[in-house]
Amino acid sequence: MNSSYRKFHFASHLMVLLGILANAVAEVDALIFLIGLVGVGVSYVLFRDRLVSPVPRWAINSMLILALILMFRAATGELEAVVSVVAQYLSYLTLIKMFESRTPRDQAQVIMLSLLVAISAVLTSVTLQVALVLLLYVPVAFWTVVLFQLYSGQMRTHRSRVEAGIAEATLPPAIPLDRTSRRTIRRLVGITLVGVSITSAVVFFLMPRGLGSGAFGDWTPASHGATSGFNNEVRLGRPGTLTENPAVVLDVSFTQLLNDGRTLPYRPNQLHRLRGAVLDDFDHDSAVWYRSSRSEGTQRPTRVHPASTFPLGYERRGATIEVSVTMRNMQSTELFTLWKPEAIAVPGSRRRITMSPVDGVIRLRNHRGPLSYSVLVAPDAPTRIEESERRTIFERGDENIFAAEGSRIRALALEIIADRVPEFDASDPRTIRQPGVAERIATMFSDHLSNNYDYTLDMMVLGPDDDPIEAFLFDQPAGHCEYFASALAALCRSVWIDARVITGFVATEYDPASQRYTVRQSHAHAWVEALVERQLDVSPITDDPVDGDEDGHQVSTIMGDFPSGPLYIETWKTYDPSPRMSLQAIHSPPSGVMARARQWFDELQFAWSSNVIGFNRTRQTEILQADSDGPLGLFRAARELAERTRSERDSGSAREDLIRSILSFASVFAIIIAAAGAGVVFRKLVLAYLARAKTKGRFADDPARIERERQSRFFRSAMTLLKSRGVARPAHLPASLHAATIEARTPAAGAAFRTLTSLYYESHYGHRILSDEQMAEAQRALDQLSESLPRKSA
Repeated sequence: MNSSYRKFHFASHLMVLLGILANAVAEVDALIFLIGLVGVGVSYVLFRDRLVSPVPRWAINSMLILALILMFRAATGELEAVVSVVAQYLSYLTLIKMFESRTPRDQAQVIMLSLLVAISAVLTSVTLQVALVLLLYVPVAFWTVVLFQLYSGQMRTHRSRVEAGIAEATLPPAIPLDRTSRRTIRRLVGITLVGVSITSAVVFFLMPRGLGSGAFGDWTPASHGATSGFNNEVRLGRPGTLTENPAVVLDVSFTQLLNDGRTLPYRPNQLHRLRGAVLDDFDHDSAVWYRSSRSEGTQRPTRVHPASTFPLGYERRGATIEVSVTMRNMQSTELFTLWKPEAIAVPGSRRRITMSPVDGVIRLRNHRGPLSYSVLVAPDAPTRIEESERRTIFERGDENIFAAEGSRIRALALEIIADRVPEFDASDPRTIRQPGVAERIATMFSDHLSNNYDYTLDMMVLGPDDDPIEAFLFDQPAGHCEYFASALAALCRSVWIDARVITGFVATEYDPASQRYTVRQSHAHAWVEALVERQLDVSPITDDPVDGDEDGHQVSTIMGDFPSGPLYIETWKTYDPSPRMSLQAIHSPPSGVMARARQWFDELQFAWSSNVIGFNRTRQTEILQADSDGPLGLFRAARELAERTRSERDSGSAREDLIRSILSFASVFAIIIAAAGAGVVFRKLVLAYLARAKTKGRFADDPARIERERQSRFFRSAMTLLKSRGVARPAHLPASLHAATIEARTPAAGAAFRTLTSLYYESHYGHRILSDEQMAEAQRALDQLSESLPRKSA
């Protein structure tokens, strides 16, 4: 039975299922979708031919109370957790409502709850996966709402039939949904979706991300994809196995800046280490590497360049690499880059960014969600710091337990060195400061670990009194990157080499087409930076002003203030003791059909992240500014026109901005109107094609009928002509009577239309193929009709 109830029954269940699927994808929780799938399936079968619920009221109330209890138990007080808990509660509440009787009031509540579940999915996550589910959800929701209006009206009729005794109250209304009604519903839903889509596109363009942020407090935006897989501390001794998560956390590209102004990809298709956290202290009691309070105190607020990239004329202070990063979902405070950062560019105003001149850590606090930024890097530049900014390991000798007498780690370090570095005297720590000594010894330690220890993702099992680093070096020679980095840092410190553990990501998955690396959670890594040289800076101090870019924005680098004491020049070198072959095997991108499909989907995710989620005020300005290569060249023409109309007395900036804005927005709306017109034309072509295909399919077994349909085109042309001249035939009036009406006004036109009507009746109702003479007569009558009918007055 093709009734309105059956249509609404199917649409409402599909709407609820898609809403729960969107929430499950946003929460990355398959259990929610599994529960929803079972509940929706049971409800669909149970109420297919009934209106009254077989579930007792007390059972439904018990489930509502249970869902409420689960919600309060899961609430933690954090905003993100509250949104997730409420979304889960709404999903359960929707499923419970699906088992109540099918009254219009209850079904309206089901629709509203499903809409709230979909909205909560958007508040939780804005990933491409959620967007694709909502792309299916929105038209189904419109379809369901339209069917609900029809269903609720027919339910009132059904109640009247029940009261008259001609229908049963427990059975759904058996009111058929005819072909015309179905076509009207489809047309209404289609027109509404097109209108809403155009309106949404315009609002999206005019209201970029970040506009009005902070007006209602520090609201945490929805997450986008996976969070960072790295840790800003290293905690050793935990049991278990590390899991390989392929979720993408960021996309990065490296550009080499040449002296002549040209740019090239920097070391394409090679491994790059993106440092995030710098851990310079070790707690032996809890076996944790962490960032010391001394280093935390060196974080300095800094201004940043307000664009997404640095301009060509920007003073780079010796930087030779530009690192461009797009983070899918920033959850930590650290920004990832290569060593050594000199300046940073972030679209919009980012006043909470700090840089450390001691260890190069860049932080952005109180930000969640996607973020794009660029960093200028001088990888070979030494670090100039004040004496008071960092205490060396010699000044913290009492904290260096690794170098204590009787230390097994120090004994192993001296055994590795043996007599291979004669300049080094184990009894005199100052000999490690001789040129080249620290670098050679650190290299020996790194090679020893790489060649004699195995890489594994299994976490070692330790006793309550075991030292994790000693257990790795002497008892269980297998571990993951955190153990290799910790062991190398401990060996270096045991012979008075300053060393720090770095956590971040390794970029290995390179796409030659986009010249971009895809970095996943599984690419999280740890390595070591060792201080191989430190000397007093005797160069004169110059009174250099703070940098300014070509637009007048002040931009400071890490070294922006004058020193209050002696400066030291430090050279840090990166060491990765993890076995290179094992590291490449773990972090190398997979191959095959599934890997290619995953790479293709990652490209879609990047396009979604950069062009939709990352569409902010800066991106909007770049599109609208006059000197950009906008569509049809209108933006460039706007700039040329503004320059031609510039006043000689005034700089003309106000006039130029006004003309630029007017022409830019006019260009955008012209493109929207052109797209809408193209859509209308495309719709007409599609409908004509479908009508022709439908005719061919209907008359495929009747060649004579196909020929009659072809011949009858003259009558459709006549009807179109009458409509254009203002004398269209009313739907209730036969063509022969309409010919008499026209003949009363214009005899010649009426006679011509009467001839056309007679020939059409003979073909259509008489089932006869017209002869060539009759077709010629029809053409003459059509011409006479065109000449005789008066044209519509303007």
